[in-house]
Amino acid sequence: MRLNQKVADIFSKTAQLLEITGANSFRVRAYENAARRIESMQEDLADFLCSDTLTSIEGIGKDLADKIKQIYETGTIDAYEQLKAKVPAGLIEILKLQGIGPKKVKALYETLKIDSIDKLEKAAKSGRLSELPGFGKKTQENILRSIEFYRQSSTRHLLGEAIEVAMAFKDYLREALGKRIKKIEVAGSVRRFKETVHDIDILVVARSGKEVMQACRDFPLNEAVLGIGDKKASFIANGIQIDVRVFPENEFGSALLYFTGSKEHNIKLRQLCQEKNWKLNEYGLFDADGKVIASKTEEEIYDKLSMQFIAPEIREGLDEINLALKNALPTFIDMEDIKGDLHMHTFYSDGVNSIEEMAHAGINLGYSYIAITDHSASLKVANGLDRKRLLQQIDEVRRVNEKLKPFRVFTGIEADILPDGSLDVEEDLIPYLDVVIGAVHTAFKMTKSEMTKRILKAIKTGHINILAHPKGRLLNVRDAYDVDLDEVFRAAIDYNVAMEINSSPKRLDLNAEDARRAVKAGLKIAIDTDSHSSAQLKQVLFGVHTARRGWIEAKDVINCMDLTDLEEFLKRR
Repeated sequence: MRLNQKVADIFSKTAQLLEITGANSFRVRAYENAARRIESMQEDLADFLCSDTLTSIEGIGKDLADKIKQIYETGTIDAYEQLKAKVPAGLIEILKLQGIGPKKVKALYETLKIDSIDKLEKAAKSGRLSELPGFGKKTQENILRSIEFYRQSSTRHLLGEAIEVAMAFKDYLREALGKRIKKIEVAGSVRRFKETVHDIDILVVARSGKEVMQACRDFPLNEAVLGIGDKKASFIANGIQIDVRVFPENEFGSALLYFTGSKEHNIKLRQLCQEKNWKLNEYGLFDADGKVIASKTEEEIYDKLSMQFIAPEIREGLDEINLALKNALPTFIDMEDIKGDLHMHTFYSDGVNSIEEMAHAGINLGYSYIAITDHSASLKVANGLDRKRLLQQIDEVRRVNEKLKPFRVFTGIEADILPDGSLDVEEDLIPYLDVVIGAVHTAFKMTKSEMTKRILKAIKTGHINILAHPKGRLLNVRDAYDVDLDEVFRAAIDYNVAMEINSSPKRLDLNAEDARRAVKAGLKIAIDTDSHSSAQLKQVLFGVHTARRGWIEAKDVINCMDLTDLEEFLKRR
């Protein structure tokens, strides 16, 4: 785990534990603010350690700088360990439930002696929670849903976290064994870019399987060995199980195909082979006499089966095999098709970089344009822009455009869709904004009918270009709110509103299935990062692969348009 993420994680958890124990609110906020700042930094925190300039980071004084050094040296800080010893472990787990913050956890423990999720579940089912203020029947129902959601998601890891660990292992293995490693690939659901994964599969071709196995033991992030043989190792790294398998080079293609999956895709491929009296497994494609037909590469195997190569992202056992047999698979969007990013934040609201810094980051990615869409005024927790600050920002965007032309920075805002469906932006400001993003950030517990009417009313203002993270979920943290997407899609078509695939690995919303439905309905997609730092612009990778999983082509995506076409699209709101 990168030092930035580790420090941010420990600081955030320390803040939560401090709040449970009733610590001074200023101390709590100091840890929270430092965690947010460090998590969104583009620079590597380790570089500040080397130059001993930690206190130059906004919000980091000498005390927190010393704690960062301690995390670097020991992996933790005394304050956090002391708080963990003081607070029952079950309370820390309760904090992971959606909608239950430190204040509620404190009340549950001090009043009802609830110190575990099991006890909380029992109390919610019996109605005992009603003894506490603010824990009525609806709150108890929400808690039970949160517990169910947590139990379903607790064994799954975010794709972004898994890729980070997988890449760290790949880099380590190549450095440790050098040219003795011939091939190394990530397989499984990580290669298919599933939004959450259970484990990481890695396939290796090497001169010596024993050397690979020893390297698995020596991997610095290895926390526990589950089993190691001659050619297969299983171990835990950063809380995620990694399964490493060594194959001979002439079987690598069939192994990669088999271990990439999905199970449903593999079953349909094997059924196709059986019709030919052939056999397909991780060792190769074999004819009726057991002779190898193909095994070295995936491309070779698909070719022998008289079908197009099928991208890993769509190997889900749907209609990909039938279409590949007809040579009818579409040309899916790729990273090179993206020409800009239309959803990001600067230090005007809750981002950490300036407008010009975000623009330069876009230029470095080869983009032609970006849109600055800071939060609107009602989202006070994100330092939303009031009228005066929004107008100041619009003026600054104009100055940046003069400096960086022909690169284009669009003016914009992420306007809260308020509970009554109105947009949190003054109508007379709309003409000054190139991009208006509508987003739900509050009142997630509305009924399906209420939430649908809320979003429809916002769309029908005619002011929105993009509906951001349309289902409002946070992976492994908060489930999607209840909304009739089909109704939303119909209204969005009428009012020329694009649906967002939010590329943040914490969201990936719309998901692949809903994005495919949106395009089939006739909608355009915006693949945006919702970046809060210039470094996060690179997270577009996750949005693009989610789009590929949704069978989306470049023609379906507005930020694959060139500048002139996009300007025309935006004007049609």
